[in-house]
Amino acid sequence: MIYIISQIIGLLAFIISLMAYHQKTKTKIFTNMIISNFLNIIHYLMLGTFSGCITKVLAIIRDSFIIFKDKNEKLNNCRVIIHMSHN
Repeated sequence: MIYIISQIIGLLAFIISLMAYHQKTKTKIFTNMIISNFLNIIHYLMLGTFSGCITKVLAIIRDSFIIFKDKNEKLNNCRVIIHMSHN
């Protein structure tokens, strides 16, 4: 039963990530990706695959930083390069 619920959550995360790429603003894209990554974390935890959780946590941190950077004008002038691998 847990497997089926985890697959439904994974499918929902996949659908949200597909919808993210059809958004018009950068903030909406990354907000949808954060939601999708959060659902993927739940999906991976239910399956017991913790390495997948780590990559999604890093993706959430990266996406949150991008949203925060766009909202904060002082950070827009900074040259910060973030490279994190994700699935």
